[in-house]
Amino acid sequence: MTTNLRSGIPRTPHRHSVGLAIVLLFGMWGGVTGWRLFHLPSAGPHVARGPGFRIDINRADTATLQLLPGVGPSLAENVIEYRETVGPFQDAADLEQVQMIGPVLRQRIEPWVTVEQSPQRRSMNP
Repeated sequence: MTTNLRSGIPRTPHRHSVGLAIVLLFGMWGGVTGWRLFHLPSAGPHVARGPGFRIDINRADTATLQLLPGVGPSLAENVIEYRETVGPFQDAADLEQVQMIGPVLRQRIEPWVTVEQSPQRRSMNP
């Protein structure tokens, strides 16, 4: 075992482990007391929500609709089926009329969708 000439601390393979243990200990203590070693920004109102692009739900195909969070193949098919049966969506709130989409999922995907101006929706009665 050799000694560091400046500090007099022995050079051992475990010397760095002690420093790591101290950092981890402070990290655990910070989790209990609320003290933080590192500041990570939270997703507050100042953070932009949604992507830099939006999907037009009146024109999107199945594959494009599946890019929306929480939308899989069957839900994408339900959106297209609703659009073909009832007519184009007037706004994003109309998504709640689609089978398997409720208020929570609609709010989740709303930042990612847009509704282009389209003709009025068809009547359900022939």
